[in-house]
Amino acid sequence: MAGSRAIAGMEERRLIGRRIRRRRLFLKQTQAGLARALGVTYQLLQKYEAGVNRVSKARLDQIAS
Repeated sequence: MAGSRAIAGMEERRLIGRRIRRRRLFLKQTQAGLARALGVTYQLLQKYEAGVNRVSKARLDQIAS
């Protein structure tokens, strides 16, 4: 049970990361440029896009703006 929830969480992080990356590329923005606009490092943005780190709701709202 707990394992399936962990897998679902990982898939959700990957899906969110792919959508962030797709939108960033559509806007022709670099990882460094978006990271700078968000006030985070480009390494953290890379982790968001790869689905390694969970993106908080507050950060998603910031990215969406």
